[in-house]
Amino acid sequence: MRTILIASALCAVLAACGAPPPPKTPDGTSSGGTTSSGGTTSSGGTTSSGGLGISSGGAGTSSGGAGTSGGTTSGTTSSGGTTSSGGTTADPAVAFKHQVDEGEKLFGSQCASCHGKQGEGQGKTPKIVGKGALPEAPPAGAKSRKAKFTTAQDVYDYISKSMPPGMGGSLKPEEYWAVLAFDLKMNGVDPGKKVDETSAKSITLKK
Repeated sequence: MRTILIASALCAVLAACGAPPPPKTPDGTSSGGTTSSGGTTSSGGTTSSGGLGISSGGAGTSSGGAGTSGGTTSGTTSSGGTTSSGGTTADPAVAFKHQVDEGEKLFGSQCASCHGKQGEGQGKTPKIVGKGALPEAPPAGAKSRKAKFTTAQDVYDYISKSMPPGMGGSLKPEEYWAVLAFDLKMNGVDPGKKVDETSAKSITLKK
């Protein structure tokens, strides 16, 4: 009887003290959301030991940082041309056109006063454009011309030494080539490439 009374009294004391505290987990964190050692965790977050908790879903950085799509393209291609990496290769036909344009300007300032604006000739000055222009054999009575005109090189050799009259050699070599390129174009000769010492011998005059 005494034993029963002691047991009843013990139960009453325990009931008055309330429910026991929740059990501890093996890592020291209570099941009620207590932070791990040294850290604070928001609900649903992750806490590293001894550090601040970072809530799930925070701002992130994409792997590798910012990058341009596809990297950097090597070289630049201009419209109508061919471009190699780090350099530019001119189209031969375009180079000839530019040479003709320059030759036209020089012809107007250096040759037109004697040969006419279109190379049609004036008085005793022979025409250099059109039917009969630049004949293969020197014209009868020619004072300075002695060689045949078969190729563009033949014409260059003559004009670079004898033109303008009394001022032969006064232009730069590239200027004589430009005037010749213009004259060839006006006579229907289009080699499709720049006229110079490397190509002139292969350019035959049309008759």
